[in-house]
Amino acid sequence: MENTRISENAPELWKHLFPWPKPESHKYTRGHAFIVGHDAASTGATILAARAAHRLCGVVTLACEPDALPIYAVSSPASFTRPFTTVSELLKAIEIRPPNALLIGPGAGVQEWTREAVLALLSLHIPTVLDADALSAFAENPERLFAAIEVCSAPVVLTPHGGEFKRLFGATCHPERSEGSHAAGDPSPSAQDDKIKAALRAAKTSHAIVLFKGAETVIAAPPQNPLPRAGEGRVRAIINRNAPPTLAIAGAGDILAGMIAALLAGGMPAWEAAACAAWLHGEAAQAFGFGLAATDLPDLIPGALARLPAG
Repeated sequence: MENTRISENAPELWKHLFPWPKPESHKYTRGHAFIVGHDAASTGATILAARAAHRLCGVVTLACEPDALPIYAVSSPASFTRPFTTVSELLKAIEIRPPNALLIGPGAGVQEWTREAVLALLSLHIPTVLDADALSAFAENPERLFAAIEVCSAPVVLTPHGGEFKRLFGATCHPERSEGSHAAGDPSPSAQDDKIKAALRAAKTSHAIVLFKGAETVIAAPPQNPLPRAGEGRVRAIINRNAPPTLAIAGAGDILAGMIAALLAGGMPAWEAAACAAWLHGEAAQAFGFGLAATDLPDLIPGALARLPAG
């Protein structure tokens, strides 16, 4: 890959694009993120994503089956809610006030309904984040997902952890933490190189921005994605190194997905939105220290924003 640059994630790459509110801003000019939930048995992940999104955009709408509406109304009172029972009803709910970004996956379930909903959402050509179950649902036929992303005119961000990456792309890198010669959390150079290469291959194959989560998260862009210059070439992948091991908790990924969706809704380009969210996510967790729970993270985002270098 000639003139391809690998960079460490830092605010200098994206802070000039951060969607700070302006004096004339109102809630819709700050971005509308639409998060697709499902039934009453799987509301937790969606609520975590919504709480995080509220910290970074103006409006969050939660769509779900009617039996889950009371749960969302109580647990996420700042969110608008839209009921649906079929994919066609979901699309009609989106048409009421079209959002600036979509998120599906947290709490969606690995089932045919999820696959149908993902494909329908991609057909709307709205910036979209696919996380968790929205990825695993295509494990048996990932080409179906990649083909839909290819024809979607809006950017798509995939956020797999190692297991989801392997299910979707049929390959993974070596373990991030080697035994013996390297301290915990200090990946070997070969493992790091393998992960970068795997993420870049995945981005090319899927036609999407791929945020490959782990102790060192890699954010990779497909070849056709326009990216900032660094030195003599375009940056194609970045490595996020500020995430502490306390983020190895259930729900942390849902928070990250909600943050990316909110930044997309605010107008941030997809690669920069993924990089910014990963940095803020790690910064928030570092500030808290041990004992971190996923429910703590949304309240830590303002502090991370306050430490964002001016610019």
